[in-house]
Amino acid sequence: MSGAMLLSVLFVILHIILRILLVLLIAVLLVLLAVLFVPVCYSFSGCFGKNEQVPSLLPEQILKGEDGNESRFLFCFSWLFGAVSGRFNYPEEQGLKIRLLFYKTELPGKKDKKKEKKDADPDAEDKKYDKMKGGKMRGRIGRILKDPETPAAVRKILTELAGVIKRLLPRHLKLQGSFGFGEPDATGEVMALVSMLYPVIGPYADLSWDFEGCRFFTDMQGDGKIRGVTLAAAAVRILLNEDVQHLIGMIRG
Repeated sequence: MSGAMLLSVLFVILHIILRILLVLLIAVLLVLLAVLFVPVCYSFSGCFGKNEQVPSLLPEQILKGEDGNESRFLFCFSWLFGAVSGRFNYPEEQGLKIRLLFYKTELPGKKDKKKEKKDADPDAEDKKYDKMKGGKMRGRIGRILKDPETPAAVRKILTELAGVIKRLLPRHLKLQGSFGFGEPDATGEVMALVSMLYPVIGPYADLSWDFEGCRFFTDMQGDGKIRGVTLAAAAVRILLNEDVQHLIGMIRG
């Protein structure tokens, strides 16, 4: 084989390798863009209790539905036009069912009742080591709490989490409820606390109060969406904050 032919074969091989790498790079970029910008859509509906007075607010009384069966709750989500989807349906199904294209699984899996129990008691040396480790951990937590930059870092984290939670809230929400706690005073106190949320839930909620007996009934439904870029942007802002970086350094020791 002449040198020219050898170079031609090497060029073809190199060209094929580069095209494969280019295709893989484009595929990775498309997946990354999909994760960041294609929203995860979710919906939920549920009914807890029944809209009538009950003898008491014990769980066995309030967790019965209108038809005498257990309360129900359904949560569904989907991503990428249904390529990934899931459903949690209580009490008909125990666990979260997830489907990835044609593959289906369920979380959590069935527990193995025959699993052997682990021996509990560690020996004296392990107990001594755990005690020393616990003392060091308490000292580190004390230093973190006393550090003047810790409050600023915590405020930054809470602010970003509040923004993420606001984006996670349902776009459409309908909430109906009827509550009574056996005594007028107790019902009035709970109503006063719930009224603090009315600026947020007022347009979506229809609540009534029973001042004469015990009652617990909630019927709700809603849907919303969340994009990965929202979570990623919040995480980047948190990690780039100097106070948070200082806090992470103290936690690592």
